[in-house]
Amino acid sequence: MLAESHHGPRSAIIYKYTDRDGVEKILSNRTLRFARPSEMNDPFDVYIEDLLGMDLEEVQERAIDSLCDVLTKNPQEFADRCEVPLESAEASARILRNASDEHRAEIRRYLKSVDIAALSPEYKALRGEQPALRDIVVNHLRNCAIFCASRTPSNLLMWAHYAEKHQGAVLGFHPDVARDSMLTQIVPVAYSDQRPSLLDDSNLLARPTPELAAAANRKLYLTKSSEWSYEQELRLFIPGDLKAGQNATFKHFYATELVEVYLGCRMSGEIRSRVTESARRLNAEVRVFSVSLTKRKYALDMSPVA
Repeated sequence: MLAESHHGPRSAIIYKYTDRDGVEKILSNRTLRFARPSEMNDPFDVYIEDLLGMDLEEVQERAIDSLCDVLTKNPQEFADRCEVPLESAEASARILRNASDEHRAEIRRYLKSVDIAALSPEYKALRGEQPALRDIVVNHLRNCAIFCASRTPSNLLMWAHYAEKHQGAVLGFHPDVARDSMLTQIVPVAYSDQRPSLLDDSNLLARPTPELAAAANRKLYLTKSSEWSYEQELRLFIPGDLKAGQNATFKHFYATELVEVYLGCRMSGEIRSRVTESARRLNAEVRVFSVSLTKRKYALDMSPVA
């Protein structure tokens, strides 16, 4: 379940806030706009310039701390991860457990001081390739296309910010599961005070896999600052869909997916009529609502339009 309609129980309706020009284009072209990440209005959103989060030297230091902790608490897990005999792991674990705090700190300092690049050709090569790998990931994400929607049609801030100060509209779409609509792939955004990165404490010891990379990318484009949580945002992400010079691309939706239209309280009568007619041409069953200000409350009333 993705959304909660104001006039009934929970449903799978997703809501797109748009200005007057946008609503007429969406209805006349039957398309939704997918934008490049750089088009987002929040500069922190899908911020890819430092998405690696930590460089390899920091990863080495933090990984050593993590490995020592794993070794001390679970030699079997250490042996499996590092592909060493269990007997060796257990012997090393005993040394660490029996060592004084000062000795353990000395061991960690020694391990962190070792020049892994000098000992490991693979690590040296990885460190040399890091800028190129970073560029590949950045370029891939920079060319992705993102469609943003919301779980609610009645947020006052979003009406002001995205629906042209209440002169625009909100369109409600019900994803067509039977026809495998692209809208069925839309997912909720997570809100956090910490910016995501591809390298963090959760994957320091994990072997790199396509699944891990995909999970890291998803975390990047599905995480926003907690200050935006009021948006109750949903996102649909298409990787590598934009060509050089393109700021956006447009994708068709099924006409019957348009199930609700909310006309802003400041929308003119002429535009209201055009939008209503266009919506009903797409889907004769669409429900159209006129939005007005609630008396004595900071809220919106939604009245059906005959």
